[in-house]
Amino acid sequence: MILFERSGAHFGILSKELVESDSFLYPNEIKALQEIKNKARKKEFIGVRQLRNAIAKNQEIFYDLNRKPLLVNSRNEISISHSKQSICIGISNINIGIDLEVPSERVLRIKSKFLHNEEQKFFDKNSSDEMTLLWTIKEAAYKYVNQPGLSFKNNIRVIAKEDTEFICRIHKLNHVIEVGMAHEIIDGQILTYTTS
Repeated sequence: MILFERSGAHFGILSKELVESDSFLYPNEIKALQEIKNKARKKEFIGVRQLRNAIAKNQEIFYDLNRKPLLVNSRNEISISHSKQSICIGISNINIGIDLEVPSERVLRIKSKFLHNEEQKFFDKNSSDEMTLLWTIKEAAYKYVNQPGLSFKNNIRVIAKEDTEFICRIHKLNHVIEVGMAHEIIDGQILTYTTS
């Protein structure tokens, strides 16, 4: 388990191989776990709570109507992500969106669904690392705004880049917001998170 802080937020990353099946769960979480049939999903569910127990004790996780995770009786915000090999959570006192992905060639086959022409000045469209990074930016932004139905290509766009930080413009309903994003590589995975 890796625990760290960035931009005032607390993060935890846990290898799926290190998920402990006897992790503490609240009664509602035990009930929710019993309803999950898929073994991999069960492991992810428990792993998220294992991380929560390390970072935010006494804060039960539940989901709103859009499936956004929330913490019961807490002013803190939470965001959750799963990669092929790990589980990650970010907890902050401001709204947060995160995404964790292992770079993959697969992303090159679907880049037309999320890469806008204007973003090609910031990213190499033939690089699986850079396209995976762009995907994580868009996924973290999507979680941040919590509005189903946004187009990754047309409603969420990177408009500025400086080193490992980006500005993302999100067209949400009848208004536009901009959010800062940062990323880093941890154990060969790209972790992207909102910074504002």
